[in-house]
Amino acid sequence: MSKVIDDTRRRTNPGATALAVTVAALVAFSVLLAIGRWLGGDVGMKRGYPLWAAVAAISLVIWMLTFIAGVGTRSRLPDEWRRPRRWWYRSILTYTALAVAASALLTLITRELAPPPTNSMFVAVIGVLMALGWVAAAPWIMLVWATHEEIWAMGGKIASIAPPRALDDDGASEEIDSPDLGSAIDVMDAIWRCIEDSSLALGLLLSTLVLNTGALRMARLDAGLEPEAFPPYYVLGYGVFFALVAAAIIVPLVLEWRVQATALVRRALTTSRSGVPSESQVAAEGRLVKRLGLDARLLRSPITALSLLAPFATAFVTALVPSIG
Repeated sequence: MSKVIDDTRRRTNPGATALAVTVAALVAFSVLLAIGRWLGGDVGMKRGYPLWAAVAAISLVIWMLTFIAGVGTRSRLPDEWRRPRRWWYRSILTYTALAVAASALLTLITRELAPPPTNSMFVAVIGVLMALGWVAAAPWIMLVWATHEEIWAMGGKIASIAPPRALDDDGASEEIDSPDLGSAIDVMDAIWRCIEDSSLALGLLLSTLVLNTGALRMARLDAGLEPEAFPPYYVLGYGVFFALVAAAIIVPLVLEWRVQATALVRRALTTSRSGVPSESQVAAEGRLVKRLGLDARLLRSPITALSLLAPFATAFVTALVPSIG
């Protein structure tokens, strides 16, 4: 069961938080605006660049808050989920290598789709923003890795649950319950909360990346780039790409969770001696399936599905904006 932190010293004033967020966005926007005025050239200081700077500044604030929330999830995890320093060092190195390789792949794809800006300083600014996006996603990706490990460990925990004895056809449902079932369900609930939190955070981060790409396209078109060089459906392609990335991260986690949850149901419940379950056994299985959320077709709640589709939906709307104007 996840630990509930109720320390008033850690609570922040909502007004102070809103003020800090606004000031951070203002500072980020001012810095990006100053960089644009200094660079000029193919970046330009027309209407497009300030719009991109505003989107990028808001995205930076969102990334900062997402990173802080991701770090804070460590304090809410069960004690059994704590990882040694060696695990963190290895995970950080792996994540860094993943970020470099994925960034190189994305850069190659981008260069093939649209000509990059000729201003090297502006390219460096985009690179810094990409690096900050990777930093914001780091605690959530590592939470996904830790959650994967916990799901795999559930296989051994489920196998250690003593199955109930075979009952007569009229066996009572109370006799079917295993004494270890409650703690196993709590762990499965904690794992699912991590899946939902991770999907929401990653969906938000990837959506802001797509939104930045759309705003960058408008800025470059406003600075003189030919529309044929950066058509709207390229932005839609980014959305599809990032939606697939989110699905590749979250869907295997969801599928493995359902496999273990199904195994838990089978281990916790028994069959009658005749092999035909009684009404009480069928009712007990139905209650446990509903308690775990296995009655849903794939996802326990629509929140996870919306998080996976958010990058594509953002790209679809963003790609239509230039055509409307």
